[in-house]
Amino acid sequence: MGNFVLNLAPSKYEIQKPKHFNGESALAKGYKIKLCNAKSIDLELINGVSYEFATRLINQRSEIQGKADKLPFKEQYKAFEIIHGIGAKKAKLLNKYITLGKCN
Repeated sequence: MGNFVLNLAPSKYEIQKPKHFNGESALAKGYKIKLCNAKSIDLELINGVSYEFATRLINQRSEIQGKADKLPFKEQYKAFEIIHGIGAKKAKLLNKYITLGKCN
């Protein structure tokens, strides 16, 4: 029997996750929508988010991100509460579908 080497390094053909999905694709694949890249039509795919509500999120995304950056990771969902009409319950729901991570 000859010697052989098992190469476990990723190949150049490895499937990589795209940096940005549209909202429908992201949700369908189990990913979150990035708030920094989101359009209102993406956010409207989330149950309970209307066009007006999505527009408020988009218009205040920099304030939301600023507050999230100051909070511990597990409490970043509370940053959504700066939007009029969002309480703890709605903020937790939004956190299931929207990520507040930094944009590239």
